[in-house]
Amino acid sequence: MYDYNYYNGNYAPYSGGSNPSYGTYQKNKTGKGYNDHYYTRMVMSENAAPYTGRLADVAPRKNSHPISSHHSSNATSTSSGYTPAPKARVFTHNPYASLCPTSTDTSTTFDSQPMAPLVYADPQVYEDNNLLASNVTEQFLACVGSIPTTACTPRGRHLLSSVLSMQHVDKIDMILQELLPCLNTVILDPNGCNVVRQLLVYLTTPQVEVAVGYLQRETVLQMALASQHTRRVLQTIFEQHRSEAFTPLVAAMAEDAVQLACHQQGCIAVMRVIEHGTPSQKELLTHALLPALPSLTMDPYGNYVVQCILQNRDSHTNVAMLCAAYRGHWVRLCCHKFASNVMEKVIGLLPPEERAITIEDLVFNEKNLHRLLLDSYGNFVLQSIVSSSLTAEELWPVYQTIMDSIHLSPYGNKINAKLSAKYRELIGTPEPRRTGKERQNHYNNNQNARRER
Repeated sequence: MYDYNYYNGNYAPYSGGSNPSYGTYQKNKTGKGYNDHYYTRMVMSENAAPYTGRLADVAPRKNSHPISSHHSSNATSTSSGYTPAPKARVFTHNPYASLCPTSTDTSTTFDSQPMAPLVYADPQVYEDNNLLASNVTEQFLACVGSIPTTACTPRGRHLLSSVLSMQHVDKIDMILQELLPCLNTVILDPNGCNVVRQLLVYLTTPQVEVAVGYLQRETVLQMALASQHTRRVLQTIFEQHRSEAFTPLVAAMAEDAVQLACHQQGCIAVMRVIEHGTPSQKELLTHALLPALPSLTMDPYGNYVVQCILQNRDSHTNVAMLCAAYRGHWVRLCCHKFASNVMEKVIGLLPPEERAITIEDLVFNEKNLHRLLLDSYGNFVLQSIVSSSLTAEELWPVYQTIMDSIHLSPYGNKINAKLSAKYRELIGTPEPRRTGKERQNHYNNNQNARRER
């Protein structure tokens, strides 16, 4: 009877008690400490034969599996009567699978049944099994007369999508004529809206104009707010087609423009109209948003609408008109998490007159400047003012004013980097270097001068 040490792969005579147990932990004999243990495993010949001095008679090889009843009976026996255990089966697909041999009997076969053709349309249409067809065209012709019901089912949606992808004019016209009376219902269905969206891609602009006339005001608002699938139907109208006949849709959106602009899906619908609509449609929607522009600028979704208006402005929407809505709110908006993104873009788009008024309010007002320098969002607006400077005459007073108070800001290193880069770009000479004491003296002199005024 021997112990097998799994740490060093050696065998040693068992030194335990009279009733050893399989898989016990014993104290390490090396004297390295009580906590150093090795896992021992009892190895004994199958017929309890005495040890004859040969290790191979009583112990399996190092990486062999313990003797079990399910191993093959063809293994060769040694002179002592011990049957060496074969290597264990390796199951790489599942380490917890049974070690029992898997059956390889393939005599049992299953009768293969032919697969029934898929039924895409309304099940009520297929009451007669003779109507089942493997051809998409035949299935489509079988559901003619109930296309609105078919479009609102998952399989019917796939069938109609396959038919539309054929781009057959007659079939597209058949689908359109049946969907028009039920368009307000189908277009809000989770499955039907996908059919309508694909249909809009293959329709001509005059056909879309006819379809838009069937939409009700409440349906347009629900399309913009219900889900991303219905909203995509609305934006597809403006992305794929361009017509003044869509103005009623824009008018319905303009009545609740602020609500739409503050909604996760609605803001995207408003942005697509501004990007792809006609100039008159853009003007109609933009004028509905102007009174609420400051509040939209601070909204998590509305600020994207304002940025879209700035990027897609035209002759009807000039920046000066937009900036008039921000007068008196500049500092509050610059220090807001979402509005500061809009302010950075507005600063770069301002005309010279409006820009001078804005810089006077933000930079040359000591109280407002200190607030921007200390704010985690306002400092980015200051950096935008510096980066958007176009002349040395404009940059130099801004440079001096900010440098006098930059030591108060925890973000001074970032602002200073912008100032230095712009100074070298516009003035072309290395910027003047002043010690901290000189800057403090210059700051105190400016403070005294302002008090005397």
